[in-house]
Amino acid sequence: MKRLVRLLLINWYRLEQASIELQGHTAVIGPNASGKSSLLDAIQAVLVGGDKRWWNPNASAGEKSTRSLRDYCLGVVRDPSNPDLSLEFRPREQALSYLTLVFRDDVSGEAISLGLALHARLEEAQEVIDGRFIAPGLDLVLSDLVDRGPLGAVPKPWKRLREELRQRLGERLQVHAQVSEYQRNLCFQLADGRRPWDPPHFLRAFRNAITFAPIRNVSDFVRTHILEERPIQVRSLQQALHHYRDIQTRTREARQREEALVALDQGYRRADQAERLGLAWRWVEQEAAFNAREAELEPQRQALERVTSDLGRLQRHIEDLDRQWHAADVALTEANRRLAATHGEQRRERLQAEQEAAGKTLNEVNQAIDQARLALGAVHRLLDQAGHLDDPALVQALQTLPPLLRRDEGLLTAIWPQDPAAVMAALDRLAPRLAAALARLGERYDQLVVEEREMDLALQALRARIDRLERGESDLRPATLRLIALLGEHGIPAVPLCDRVDVADEAWREALEAFLGGHREALLVDPDQVREAIGLYRREGRRRDIHGSRVINTLGTAAWSGPATPGSLAAMAVSADPHALAYIRRCADRVQRVDSEDELLGQERAITADGMLSAGGAVSRLTPVEPMLGREARRLRLQVLKDQFAQEGEAHYRKQQDKRAVQDLREGQLMPFHDRLGAFPDLVTLVARREQTQGDLARLAAEAQALLSDDAYQGLVAEVERHKAAREDLASARNQATREATDRELRRQALESSLASLEEASQAVAERRRVIRQTPGFDAPLAAERLEELQAQAVFAAEDPDAWRALGSEAGRRAGAQEKSAANHRQRAREDLANYWAAWSPGHSPALGAVDDHAGLATWVARELTQVRETQLARYVTEADNALREAEFAFRADFVGKLQENLQTLEESRRELNRSLRSRPFHGQYYSFVKQPAPDLRDILDWVLAWSPEQGGDVGGLFDAASDPNHPHRAAIARVRDLLMEAAGGEGRTGGWDERLADYRQYYHFDVRMSDDKEGGGNPELLSRRLGKGSGGEHQSPFYVAIGAALAAAYRIERDQDGRPRGGMALAVFDEAFSKLDLQNTVSALGFLDELGLQVLLAAPDEKYGQIAEHVDTIVNVYRDGGSVHIDTEQIKAAARQALAADNPVPRPDR
Repeated sequence: MKRLVRLLLINWYRLEQASIELQGHTAVIGPNASGKSSLLDAIQAVLVGGDKRWWNPNASAGEKSTRSLRDYCLGVVRDPSNPDLSLEFRPREQALSYLTLVFRDDVSGEAISLGLALHARLEEAQEVIDGRFIAPGLDLVLSDLVDRGPLGAVPKPWKRLREELRQRLGERLQVHAQVSEYQRNLCFQLADGRRPWDPPHFLRAFRNAITFAPIRNVSDFVRTHILEERPIQVRSLQQALHHYRDIQTRTREARQREEALVALDQGYRRADQAERLGLAWRWVEQEAAFNAREAELEPQRQALERVTSDLGRLQRHIEDLDRQWHAADVALTEANRRLAATHGEQRRERLQAEQEAAGKTLNEVNQAIDQARLALGAVHRLLDQAGHLDDPALVQALQTLPPLLRRDEGLLTAIWPQDPAAVMAALDRLAPRLAAALARLGERYDQLVVEEREMDLALQALRARIDRLERGESDLRPATLRLIALLGEHGIPAVPLCDRVDVADEAWREALEAFLGGHREALLVDPDQVREAIGLYRREGRRRDIHGSRVINTLGTAAWSGPATPGSLAAMAVSADPHALAYIRRCADRVQRVDSEDELLGQERAITADGMLSAGGAVSRLTPVEPMLGREARRLRLQVLKDQFAQEGEAHYRKQQDKRAVQDLREGQLMPFHDRLGAFPDLVTLVARREQTQGDLARLAAEAQALLSDDAYQGLVAEVERHKAAREDLASARNQATREATDRELRRQALESSLASLEEASQAVAERRRVIRQTPGFDAPLAAERLEELQAQAVFAAEDPDAWRALGSEAGRRAGAQEKSAANHRQRAREDLANYWAAWSPGHSPALGAVDDHAGLATWVARELTQVRETQLARYVTEADNALREAEFAFRADFVGKLQENLQTLEESRRELNRSLRSRPFHGQYYSFVKQPAPDLRDILDWVLAWSPEQGGDVGGLFDAASDPNHPHRAAIARVRDLLMEAAGGEGRTGGWDERLADYRQYYHFDVRMSDDKEGGGNPELLSRRLGKGSGGEHQSPFYVAIGAALAAAYRIERDQDGRPRGGMALAVFDEAFSKLDLQNTVSALGFLDELGLQVLLAAPDEKYGQIAEHVDTIVNVYRDGGSVHIDTEQIKAAARQALAADNPVPRPDR
C-alpha cells in the first residue's frame, strides 16, 4: 500500500519552508488557531488539484471558510476570536508557493511525488495555479524545491523546477493544466493497478471524511460511498427486446394497413354505385328539359305572327299622315308670306327689338344699384360691433349711413336711393376713417398674437413641471434639469436631494425647507462617478447655460455620516439614502431647533419652526420657499401648480377669444367693407340712367298699343295661327302612330330573340342528353326506369312546360344527391389514401398526378390489400415469436445471472465490514451494517435469488410463468416483463425502473445496527432512528464507521490470501478528530480504521495528546509564536508507546 511519508510546504500560511516526515498514523496536535488546519488544507489542495469545488479549507469550522488559496499563499491571518490579529502580521506582498506530497509503497519501496505550484500577489484578488505535477518514482525533498543563496533559501521558479523534474524523469513526468485531467491521472497513479479509482467517488469520500458531513440517509450513504456501482451491461438484452418490439410494431402496422385498405376498397365501390345512379338521374333531368323547351316554342311562334301583322297596318297609317302634314305646311307658309308683306308687321318687329334693349339696360342699372345697396348693408353689422371698434369718429361716420338706407325691400329697387349725392358724400367722409381703423386693428392683432404665444409657452413650461411631479419627481429649476440631462448623456445617473429626503415632523418643514433653500436641488451621484460628473459640469456648464446648480461630493459621505445630533435641524430629515443623509447632516447638524427667543439668542446657530434663524451673531427670518422635500411636499406642490395651470389656461382662452374677435372684425367685416367701398359705383350717374330708361320703355309701350287697333293686320295674324294649329295636330298624330309602330317592332324583335334562344337552348339540352348517354357507366334501362318512376307521380302527369320543369328539377335534385354521395365517398377515399401513403410510403404507390384516376386507384387498392394480407402479416407473426425467445434467453444469461452475482458480492462486502466492526465496541455498543429488501422490489428480489444457473439452460419461455397461476413468482415475472417491454419500446413510461432493475444496490435498504453484544442482541437500535437525537459522541462513532467503510470502498481496498489489506493510497484525513469520543471509543475508531487498511492523519487539540499519542506513529506538534508558526515532529517509539500504555487502561489494538 502507498503511505504518505513526507509533506513539503514552501510559502504556505505563516510557514516559509517546512519538510514534515510522517510514519504510519499521524496526529497533528496544537491549540486552537495554531495552524493545524493549514497542514490538512495543504494535503487537500494537492489531492484535489486546487479544485475549489472539492477543496474545503478549515473543515472543522463547521461552515464554509473564508480562507482561500490566495490567503494561504500570502500568509494572510484571520482569527474571528482576535479581529486585530490580521493587522498585526503583515502578509507577503507576493509569493510563489509549492505544496508536495510524497507517498511510498510499503512493499516495493517505490516513491511517488504529487505537487501543486501557485503564486499570488497582494494587489490581485485571485491566485494563479502555475502547474499540477505527478512524478512517479521520484522522492522529492525540500532542497529540490528551493535555491540556496547568501540571503537564505528561496523557491525555484516554476519553469526551472519543471524542467529539472523533466530532466530527471523524462516522459514519466506528468504536468496538467486541466484539473480534471490531473484528478483522473492521480486516481490512476495512487491506485494499486488492479482496479482504477473513480475520481468523483474518491473526491466525495475524501471530502466527506475531512468535513465530518452528517449522515442524513443511511441507505443513500451506503449506496453512494460504500458499494461499487457494478453496472450490468444489458446491451444484448436491450437489442433483443428492441428487435421484438420492432417486429411487433411492424405487425401492428401491417394490420393497420389491412384495415385501412379494406375501408378504401369499400369506399371506392360505394362511389361507383352512386355515380351510375347519378348519371341516370342526369339523363332524366335533360330529357325533361328538352320536352319543356318544345312545349314553350309554339305559343311564341303564334305571338310573332300577330305582332308582324299589326306592324304592317301601322306603317300604312303613318304614310297617310305624312301626306296630310305636308299639305298643312304649304298652307302655313303661304299665310306667313302674306303677313310679312304688310307694314304693320315690320313696325311690330322694330318695337319689340327696342323694348327688349331698353328692358335689358334697365335690368343692368337696377342690378348695379341693388348690389351697391346690399354692400352698404354691412354698416349695420359694423355698428353692432361698435364697442370693439374703439373709434368714436368712425362710429359717428358709420351712423350717417343707416338713415340713407330704406328697410322696405319692396320699394328699394324702384326708388333707392332718393338722394344719391348724400350717400356718395357720406361714403367720402367714411373712407379715410375706415382705412385708419384697419391699420389700428392690425397693430392690435399683432400684439395679441405675441401675448398669446407668451402665455402658451408659460403653460407648456407649467405642464412640464406638473408632469415631473406626477412622475414622482421634484419641481426643479431649468438649470438643474439641464445639468441632469448633461450627466445622463454621459451615462451618469443623477438624482436631486429633494427626491431622496423627507421631513420627519411637518411642524419643522417650513424651517428645514427654507434653511436648505437651493441645496434641496443638489444632485446625488455615485461616488465612483462624482469626479467625472464635476469635470463635465466644469467643461460644459458655461456653454449650456448651467449656473447655480450643485453636485454633492459623495466621496465625503464617510466623513459626514453618523447619527444626527439630538435636537438638531438635521434630525428632522429622514432618508434611506446614506449619501443624502450625510449631506443633510453636513449642512444642518450644527443648527439647533429652539422654540423661544431666549433659546434663539442663547445658541450660536439655531432656528425656530417658523423660520427665525440665529447665525453669525445676528437673527433673521428666512424667506419662505415652496415645499420640495418628500412625497407630501410634491403632492401639495402638484395641487398648487394644477390650480395655477387652470387659472392661466382660462386667461389663455380669453386671450385667444380676443384675438379671434379682432381678426374677425378686421378681416371678416372692415376689410371686405373697405374693399367694396373702393370699387363703389357712382350712384348719381346710375340713378339718372335708370330714370331715362324707364321713360323710353313707357313710350315704346304706347306705340305697341296703337298697332293693335289695325283690323286688316289682325285678320292675317289669325289666319297664320289657324294653319299652324292644324299642322301641329297632324304632327302629334303621326308621332303617336310612330311610337306604336316602334313598340310593335321591339316586341317582334324580342319574340324573334326569345324563339332563337329557346331553339338554341333546346339544341343545347339535346346535346347534353347525348353526352350523358355516351358517358362510360351510363345505364339506359336504369335511366328509362327512373323517368317512368317520376311520370307515374300525379304531380308530373301533365305535358305542359311547368310539369316538365318540375319533373326535371326533381330529377336534378336526386342526381345532385347521388353525385354528392359519390364525391364524398371519393373524397374520403382520396384523403384516406393520402394518409395511407403518408403513413406507410409504399414504394409502388401511383404518381401524385393520378389522384383523380378513381378506377386506377381502386385497382391499386385491391392489389395492395391482397399483397399485405398474403405476404407481410404471416412473416411478421413468425419473426415476432422468434424474437421473443431471443430476448428471454438474453435476459436469463446477461441480466439475472449478473444481478445475482452482484447481490452475492454485496453480501460478502457487508460480512467483511461487520467482521472488522465485531471486535470494536463504541460507547459500549457493537456496530454492524444491516440490510432489508426494498419493499417495492421485494418480489423481484425473491425471484432473482431463487433463480439457479441450471434454469439458464432451459430454452422455454422465461416469462411463460407469468401466465401460470400456480407459479410462486408469477406477479414478479409479469411485472419485469411489462417494465422491460415498456423500456424496450422507448415510450417514456418506465419512470426510471429500467435503471433500478439493473442496479443491485437499489434492491435493499441499508442501516447501521447498534447493540450491546457482538451478535446483535441486547437492546439493538438502528442508526436511522438515532439520527437527529443523542449525544455528539453517539453521532461521531457511526460517522467513523460509515466514512471508514466509504473510504475503503473508494480506495478499492481488498484483503489478500492472508487476510491483510492491500491496495494503493489509503489516506484518511480528519480535522478535529474524535473531539467528542471518549478514550474507549477513540481506541475503537482508530482500530477499526487501521483494520480497514487506512492510513489515518488527524488534527486534534493539545488536550487530546495523551488520549491519542499511544495509538499513532507520528505526532506533529504545531504552535504559533506571534506571527510565526513552528512545527515539531516526533516519532512514537516502542518504549514511549509502552510507557503511555501503562497509564492507559484501554489496550491498544494490534495492527
